[in-house]
Amino acid sequence: MKILAISGSPRIEKRSSTLKLVKAVAENTGCEYDLVSLAGKKIHGCMGCMGCADDNICKLKDDLTPLRDKIVEADAYILGGCNFFSTLNASMHSFLERWHQFRHREKNELWGKPAVTVSVGGVQTKAVAKILEQFCMYNFIQV
Repeated sequence: MKILAISGSPRIEKRSSTLKLVKAVAENTGCEYDLVSLAGKKIHGCMGCMGCADDNICKLKDDLTPLRDKIVEADAYILGGCNFFSTLNASMHSFLERWHQFRHREKNELWGKPAVTVSVGGVQTKAVAKILEQFCMYNFIQV
């Protein structure tokens, strides 16, 4: 099983509690994993243009584009978000909005894959975990 472990924190590696937690979870699975940090990446939110409706491929070109194959090829996900003002931080939110591209064709590349969600920081970490779970639900990913 190949896991895609994603840290949505915008902080660099030394300062990111989210990245440390996502990495620890990935290491303890005993599975092969690919760790991706969104720190420093420029990923725009979904524009609702529906350019992806014909082929399940987002037409926006940014730092998500080279990650698409990793998302599709993964057997499972670890999604880590950090709490900014009692909600999911913008980097991870934009990243997950763009997963809308997978939902249009009969073959949904994410359908039924398992995921673990983790959240860090703030007073209401459950709120962030809930948002991550909702993004999974929208894409038929089992949390």
